[in-house]
Amino acid sequence: MLKNKKSPQYLWNIFLIFSLLFCLTACTGKSDGGANVNNETGETYEYDVPSITSFEYKDNAIRIKWDNIDGIENYRVFRKDEQSDWEILGDSQENGFTDENAEKEKTYSYTVRCLDPEGLNYLSGYDDIGKSILNVAYDIPDLSEVKRVNDGIELKWKAVDGINNYMVMRKVEDGKWKKLESVEGNKYVDKDVKNGKTYSYSVRCVNEDSTILGNFDRDGLKLKYVLLKTPQITNVENVDGGIKITWDAVSKAEKYRVFHKVDDGKWEKVLDTKSTECIDEGVTEGTAYTYTVRCLSEDGESYMSEYDKNGVTITYLK
Repeated sequence: MLKNKKSPQYLWNIFLIFSLLFCLTACTGKSDGGANVNNETGETYEYDVPSITSFEYKDNAIRIKWDNIDGIENYRVFRKDEQSDWEILGDSQENGFTDENAEKEKTYSYTVRCLDPEGLNYLSGYDDIGKSILNVAYDIPDLSEVKRVNDGIELKWKAVDGINNYMVMRKVEDGKWKKLESVEGNKYVDKDVKNGKTYSYSVRCVNEDSTILGNFDRDGLKLKYVLLKTPQITNVENVDGGIKITWDAVSKAEKYRVFHKVDDGKWEKVLDTKSTECIDEGVTEGTAYTYTVRCLSEDGESYMSEYDKNGVTITYLK
């Protein structure tokens, strides 16, 4: 068998390439969290550069947040605008800082460095480009309507000029405000609701990547999600012209919607009524029909109760 005499040299070349790459990485001080090199002197540091993760507007100020660096208890925040160099904004013992002196309609860049507990020595480099934001705090959207709809709670608000995206906020009873979802447009249906719970809602402006662009109304609009009792059918019978369905009245029900289905088919609307009985005239002799009833809002747009999924069955005979 012939041997490839070039193999040792080939493997040696691969080893040299990987060694060179390792050396370059080590010398430039790169790590998973970013550069830990002093951008001015080239001095290396033990800790990574904190990475700014988000901006939000809070009480007419800019809130900056960044990734937490293990082992670090103190950070220094810097800011610059289009005309200035980096200036110290302040120190923070958490991974967030609020700039309360930002001027409106002005673009700022921010960067963060790790600092020793005494605030005397830097323990990381910094991002000399930083992350920028235009300080434009938009108005709080006017949440005009919160109402019970099909299987949830619907919110509507007045659109804010220049804004396409909004963050829906919710708190359950006496809990804390939490982000529900970022959406386009000025309408949202919260389907994650439970009977008997009270929910408060508010909306704030955001951009496409959910960066917060304004405050929200911390009072919000409140609604208790209440389902009425499920209507119970008491009788079905063959009468002249169709099948008569009768059910018990439900307290506070404004209207009812009657459904029927054939075999394992889908439920189909028969009619809406304020009465507790009706005649289904759209039936065929010899066919078995199953009936159920559901409470309905006055305008006919929202269901106010569940329904009996088994229903009551009868065969239509003239």
